[in-house]
Amino acid sequence: MCDHCLHPASHPVPPRRRAKLWEIDSQWHCTIIGTCLTLGELKATAAKLRVQLQSAKPTDHEVHTAMIILVKRERVVGKALHKLLDRKHAAMVKRFDKAEGDAALTALWQEMLARGEVAAACWAVLSHPDATDTLRNLVFGDIHMLSHQIGAASRADLRRVHALEREKTELEARIMRQQERLRGEVSKRNIVIRELRQRLEHEIAETRRLGFAAQSAQEIERLRRVIGDIDRHLETEQTSRQAAESEVRRTMGKLRDLGLHLTQALQDNADLKSELTASEERLSALLGAREGVAECSADCASLDLCGRCILFVGGRSQHVP
Repeated sequence: MCDHCLHPASHPVPPRRRAKLWEIDSQWHCTIIGTCLTLGELKATAAKLRVQLQSAKPTDHEVHTAMIILVKRERVVGKALHKLLDRKHAAMVKRFDKAEGDAALTALWQEMLARGEVAAACWAVLSHPDATDTLRNLVFGDIHMLSHQIGAASRADLRRVHALEREKTELEARIMRQQERLRGEVSKRNIVIRELRQRLEHEIAETRRLGFAAQSAQEIERLRRVIGDIDRHLETEQTSRQAAESEVRRTMGKLRDLGLHLTQALQDNADLKSELTASEERLSALLGAREGVAECSADCASLDLCGRCILFVGGRSQHVP
């Protein structure tokens, strides 16, 4: 045996690589694109890549069909959708990468299907390097039956929606009747409130009037006390005035008496002055007659006063010899 037979050349095992979207058989593209991507994501990708569709306003089905066809025909579309799928389901892809072999992939798929994580698991398993056509058919069948279940559930939901719509219509009619009744009750209540408000305003006005009356009574009582104080003060003042008037009358009487006495005294003084003047004139006459005598004898000089004395009060110095 040659060395080549004993030591065969070792060929490196190619690394396990996940399949690209355009490398997967086109029969699975409908399942992948319809399940793993939303219609909004497809429309956004088509708009970003400026994909020319047949109609200006394509339907949802036309967008879905066009993107399936362009995955293999236009590499740029395939790459864009592949990147979008990997980015959107990165966590699930990483989890499936740890599984090896058909049995492990099948078990993991069944687990994700039971948990309802179908979209991410579908892309992760269909692009897995160990995925076989048998496994892909299993996934397709599960998703197909799930769509039937969803359709049945949708129909049941639709029936429930119709029932709910009928119930909604009945409830709306009932609500309308209740609203009409409530509007009537509110109108009656507003009338009652208006009447009560009028009564309240009347009571408030009456209370204010009574309050004013009470205040007026208090004011009248206060004025009465003030008037009483004024009357007492006036009475005191009147008594004082009467006493003062009496005193004035007495004083006036005294003044009249003094006036009379003064008048009498003045009259007496005038009389005395007249009498004094007459006496002075007589005395002057006597003295003048004496001065006219050239010589007077001793007998003449001696005036016989018959034992009486004469007192000169005042007088004129030139009259004294």
